[in-house]
Amino acid sequence: VRFTLAHGCPLRRLLASLAPATAFTLRFAPVPAPASAAATSLRLAAAQAATERANLVLFAACSLFALPVFVISMVAMGIPSFQRVLRRAMWEGGGVSWEAGLLLVLSTPVQVWLGRGFYVGAWRAARAHTATMDTLLAIGTTAAYGYSVLATITSAANPPPPGHPIVIPLFFETAVFLIFFVFLGRLLEGRARGRTSAAIGSLLSMVPGTAIVVEGSSEVEVDLGLVEVGDMLRVAAGTRVPTDGLLVGQTGADGVDVDESMITGEAAAVHREVGDSVVGGSVVVQGQAYLRATRVGGDTALAQIASLVATAQSSKAPMQALADRISADFVPTVVAIALIDFIVWVTLTSSQLVPPSWVPPAESPFLFALLFAISVLVIACPCALGLATPTAVMVATGVGAEHGLLLKGGAALEGARNVTVVAFDKTGTLTLGKPAVSSLIIPPRDRSTRRKHARAQASFGPPRVLRGDKVVDVPSGSLRRTLRLLGAAEATSSHPLATAVVSFVDQVLQPADTSAAVAASPPPSVTSTSTRAGRGIVAVVEGRRLVVGSRAMMDEEGVDVSAAVVDAAEAAEAEGASSVYVAVDGRLAAVLGLTDQVRPEAAVVVRALARRGVDTYLITGDNERTAAAVAATVNIAPNHVLANVLPQNKAAVVRQLQAGEGAESGAAVGSVNVMMVGDGVNDAPALAAADVGVAIGAGTDVAIESAGVVLMRPSLEGIVHVLDLARATHRRILLNFAFAFVFNVSCIPLAAGVFYPAIRPVRLPPVVAGAAMAASSVLVVVSSLALRRWKPKSIVA
Repeated sequence: VRFTLAHGCPLRRLLASLAPATAFTLRFAPVPAPASAAATSLRLAAAQAATERANLVLFAACSLFALPVFVISMVAMGIPSFQRVLRRAMWEGGGVSWEAGLLLVLSTPVQVWLGRGFYVGAWRAARAHTATMDTLLAIGTTAAYGYSVLATITSAANPPPPGHPIVIPLFFETAVFLIFFVFLGRLLEGRARGRTSAAIGSLLSMVPGTAIVVEGSSEVEVDLGLVEVGDMLRVAAGTRVPTDGLLVGQTGADGVDVDESMITGEAAAVHREVGDSVVGGSVVVQGQAYLRATRVGGDTALAQIASLVATAQSSKAPMQALADRISADFVPTVVAIALIDFIVWVTLTSSQLVPPSWVPPAESPFLFALLFAISVLVIACPCALGLATPTAVMVATGVGAEHGLLLKGGAALEGARNVTVVAFDKTGTLTLGKPAVSSLIIPPRDRSTRRKHARAQASFGPPRVLRGDKVVDVPSGSLRRTLRLLGAAEATSSHPLATAVVSFVDQVLQPADTSAAVAASPPPSVTSTSTRAGRGIVAVVEGRRLVVGSRAMMDEEGVDVSAAVVDAAEAAEAEGASSVYVAVDGRLAAVLGLTDQVRPEAAVVVRALARRGVDTYLITGDNERTAAAVAATVNIAPNHVLANVLPQNKAAVVRQLQAGEGAESGAAVGSVNVMMVGDGVNDAPALAAADVGVAIGAGTDVAIESAGVVLMRPSLEGIVHVLDLARATHRRILLNFAFAFVFNVSCIPLAAGVFYPAIRPVRLPPVVAGAAMAASSVLVVVSSLALRRWKPKSIVA
């Protein structure tokens, strides 16, 4: 029975209730949704497996015919006794020898049946007014096979006298061996491609097939497909986490250690505490963990990674377009060269402009010229040229995934190779994304009972500033009530600063005197909220209107801020803090300074980028003083700091950098390639606008979706590693191009017989040309596989 469950249907309980009521065995076989990451991975993996099977079938079928053809034409015809038998007529008085008859029977299925794909490809190319390698193969094999068939028919129509051997030049084996070598090359290429895709299978195989679900006081082991979001799971030490989850408990008091090397590439285990996320497929090294499942099936991180890698390996890099253009012009040129070569040799040999001894006794001038032309067509097949880019991209994306660098295809690789400017977001990118309240500015209050203009605040002296450990020593009274309203308003936002404010409020409102009215009162009710992108929020909480945000928002709302408060806030900003102003019913109530710790590796990464000739910029919505303080910490030049940039304007700023406005990398105006690094929802447009968008793996789903590169390890070092991998891949592609192009160009004169007068009777037979063509393709694949030895270099300050 096949059925689809409605969202939220308790599948385990459904199966449990059906089991006693039926005599049938119930099996669970989940089918992933067509658009899910798991379905994409399975679909691409199935397509590749099907291609490999098809190549194997074609090669095996061709081998069944090629082996006897080889024995007859290459072995038996070299043994006098067998040669005499094979050159006898198949019937009394006939003109068809056993050699011709057997080779015709064996080669026809190869040419017409197994080789029909070449004709289909050549026909499609002709309809598109272009030419491909299928065109060359179709012409070359048809010429060899067609000439042999014509020679056989001519011999049958003009039989020799009875008892005489039938000696005619045949080249059935040439057509068969050409097709055989093409199939062999494709089989080896497919096997090599399979090696590059092994990362996908190894990732998906790391997820256990079952999970231990905690239901009340009991535990039950269920199929992984039956795990639902919200289930409580127990993971013992030494076992793998079945699905993505949130750590809600552990046996020890100090959290658990988890090995996430298959995701991040980081060998050392990471410490997780209650409230931290744990990735499915990771190993609990120490301690016993209790998780709350947050993502299951195709939505897990491993499934998403597998999908990204599979999609990237099947994508086409921009450099492949160059190879396609070269092939499109190269193939017609080769056909023209082969035709000219044929005409020249026919003319020279037929008119005896060259000595007759140049032509072997068993060949006519026509056949002599035809073999040269066929060799040109075969040796010049641009197979290796077509493989130069895709094989390197496949290997690079697989290697990147092994080291925690998810590259979404060849476009991201090529874009990273050309990067001259790297622009960083601040919060969560250059910083850890875990801000905390480091200062609290309490403005002076007007204690009169009469309503006065807000400017009267300035007459009551300087504001009170709480810093460090003293920041939570908030005096009781109206400010605590204000913070209670603030916490309720900020709880409606998922911004990191809002989360930090809520945490601060919770800490403040837990006084030693638990009988306090503020602590005992229920949470405030939020009537309405309005978000001002890049500025803050406006909320109505218990009938009070709160404005929470930047200084600019205070000006927009007409909230007066005294000069003393501004000076105190700017002093905190100069130390890297972000100021959050809080106004209640039009009057300033407090200014919170939030500090986010700069990532320890940020300065080292900026210096490493500078050594690679890459400029760095900071793009943030924060104020100039805070941005300048962070930029100074990480060694970004002051004139490369772009502050007060609203989220909707970040993409425009990226486009300005791309146009060369402000870039100092020496690139010409309009030729700057920009890499944008971010992690938040508001970074998504900028990530999409950049030549290469890089998302931190711990960032939001929207940012990860918009980026071309995802760093699974929460470290900025991955940016440098991406550039290094992209440049290594580009060098490998150029090497592949050089080899393929030199091979084709250098071998054409040899195949055409240009050097025949000097080296005769040595020439390049079509069979040898076919073997060389297949070998060149395999060598390009092997060259690309050398990228598997790439490893990230240590970044030293």
